[in-house]
Amino acid sequence: MKTIKVGAAVIIDSSRIFIAQRGYGEFKGGWEFPGGKVEPNEKSNQTVIREIKEELNANIQVDSFLGCIEYDYPTFHISMDAYLCHLLKDSM
Repeated sequence: MKTIKVGAAVIIDSSRIFIAQRGYGEFKGGWEFPGGKVEPNEKSNQTVIREIKEELNANIQVDSFLGCIEYDYPTFHISMDAYLCHLLKDSM
């Protein structure tokens, strides 16, 4: 089974947690923490910074590693590193 390595940002702003609704693909309409696939020679914490800039045009700081979630879908396995993050002032 193919394994996909991804990084996800759990972005906290005061008492709010940011999640995004998928707008495309097999899981369109589902809710997720934003992030994406880890590129070759990239660390997953770098992935979340890059993906948030690309997808949301926002700058974040990665504060800490929350954990790795492993999950088997019918056709692939996902290994997701989750990071606690916050928006930087220049993103507001």
